[in-house]
Amino acid sequence: MPWSDAFLGRLDVSALGLSTSITVTFTCRDPQKAALIAGTLVDTYTKNQVETKVQAARKATGWLTARMLQLAGDIQIAESAVEAYKRAHNLVESADGTSLVDQQLAAVNTQLIGAQSDLDQKKATLDRVEASLRSGNTADVSEVVSSLLIVELRTQEANLIRQEGDMSTRYGRITPK
Repeated sequence: MPWSDAFLGRLDVSALGLSTSITVTFTCRDPQKAALIAGTLVDTYTKNQVETKVQAARKATGWLTARMLQLAGDIQIAESAVEAYKRAHNLVESADGTSLVDQQLAAVNTQLIGAQSDLDQKKATLDRVEASLRSGNTADVSEVVSSLLIVELRTQEANLIRQEGDMSTRYGRITPK
């Protein structure tokens, strides 16, 4: 029997009921050696899981950052097109001197700034997770990584895409003459 089969024959990993917790047991003549092997397996597994989640968070953050920059550029292009269209068609402004489109675009820009601020906060959280990993504090990291980071960022992205679609539907393809 190969050594790996012998090792696996002494190892028992089982789930605790319906929870996500597991029990890791290793059988050996020397109880200290058995505890060391089981502890090392658990630590290695935990570090691997945390690193996998951190990598996924990094990838999502990078993609969302790029998407947000793209949407910000699209908004600027749309704002320029709207201004040119208003000038070309002498559109009326509201009572306070600003156009309705400008008010809506200001609201979208405010939301974009809020989303950028939230992204910066999420990046700071990622930096804290990485610092905890480097210091070996894997227990603290699992709570931070399992947060709603990805869900919140995707919600923000969906809102920006929806707003972009609303503006496109409302104003159509406005091109300067």
